[in-house]
Amino acid sequence: MLAILLCQIVVNRSQASPGIVRSFREDGVVTLGDSATNFAGRIIYPVPPDDLCQEIEGVTAYVMVNGVKKPCVLASECSVLHQPYYYLDVKEPSDVRCVAEVKVKFFDTYWSKKGGNVPFKSLTAEERSYYLDCRWRNREQREFFQSWMTNNGLAMTAVETPELYARRILDFFSEKFHYVIPEKDPQYNEIKRREGDLGDTKYCLSGFVGECWRLSEIYDRLMRLNGIPSRLVSGNFVESSGHHIRSMIFLDGAGWIPIEATASVTLHHPESKFGTWGGNYLSGNTNINLDLEVAPGKFWNLPTVDLWDDYNPQGGFFGANHHRTMEFRRYAFPGFRGRILSSKQDFGGLRFNRELDGGPLRIGGLTFTSGLGTHANSRIVIELPPGVTKLTGMVGVTPNPQGRGEVVASVCSGDQTIIQSGLLRAGDHAVPFECNVAGLQSIELVIQKGSASIDYDHANWVNLDVR
Repeated sequence: MLAILLCQIVVNRSQASPGIVRSFREDGVVTLGDSATNFAGRIIYPVPPDDLCQEIEGVTAYVMVNGVKKPCVLASECSVLHQPYYYLDVKEPSDVRCVAEVKVKFFDTYWSKKGGNVPFKSLTAEERSYYLDCRWRNREQREFFQSWMTNNGLAMTAVETPELYARRILDFFSEKFHYVIPEKDPQYNEIKRREGDLGDTKYCLSGFVGECWRLSEIYDRLMRLNGIPSRLVSGNFVESSGHHIRSMIFLDGAGWIPIEATASVTLHHPESKFGTWGGNYLSGNTNINLDLEVAPGKFWNLPTVDLWDDYNPQGGFFGANHHRTMEFRRYAFPGFRGRILSSKQDFGGLRFNRELDGGPLRIGGLTFTSGLGTHANSRIVIELPPGVTKLTGMVGVTPNPQGRGEVVASVCSGDQTIIQSGLLRAGDHAVPFECNVAGLQSIELVIQKGSASIDYDHANWVNLDVR
């Protein structure tokens, strides 16, 4: 019986299908703002969808109309995915300030040949048809694109799987394409003036150029023409509010896969951009094409949904006379009441309750559940709760097999160094600290390299507390 069970286990493991592995990164609240003067019409905020890299835990939306707070109405929309949205009708020209507070969890993902941990549903016939539609603007554009695909050998071959084909196209992008914003080139503006949408396609494909929107759209159309469902994803990096467009493809047996065509072009590491997006990125609903009923018998189609949008019977969006804002308020970590205002480091990104490489927080021979994983040289600015007088915690270097890594840790306030450690090395025990922060509104946790190189200078601030 034992031999049979062991045999079954081996067989099951050998049959595991490749897929996406997902792990929690951090959570917080993204506050989106938009304001305009003399506006009348319907203001719309589609709720961001759950996807591999984010889960939406709640949304609060309201509009300040001439200084009076008015809650938005939650409704359903008419697109394939039935994404909910908030709206508010402003009947008279008014000064408006829109606010949406989105409580969100962010996740890291990567592609694993050993199998994924993300459940998925197969696409319905309606969804598959939708995500295979290239949405050509005219026949000439479709014919030019198909000819370009054939001439460059970009059709899927009989021996390629969808995964291998998707990877080959990422390699092609990395080798051939360049990141260019077409509108900055007078030649683009001339061909666009002469030939419209066809001119846009000719310029980008013939010159192998584009920015995030066009690069992702070209990638998506190649996928769809070769039978792989694909969608564009529009959103914003919450750290900088910068807008960006990415892709997802659907592989039968694995589900939706994040694809970063633009980073494959700019960073030239296409193998690392299959299954991974990276960065805290609040995605919206591009290519879901929301058909919203804005008045009896009238619908407003939103092919791209980014932050707030609007329907104005007088024509146009908010126009130039508006101002958009975005702020990300991180939840800290268990037991810590300070709020992270900003962070900068020379390599990688700040990790919450994990060390830089994604594993548990470790210093010396101990593992910790609460803290920050960073890399020299780094500066983390923390807002302190009112009335606190002491900051305590521990700091040290992440151990590694090479035994390398040396840093100096400091707690600062402006130009003043409150405390500073000696040289901390990989393998050393965590160093406890306590410092007086009475009267301070914020402090900075600083890690500086301890030698000429920053290699292996992974540092962890753990068990932080204020009281």
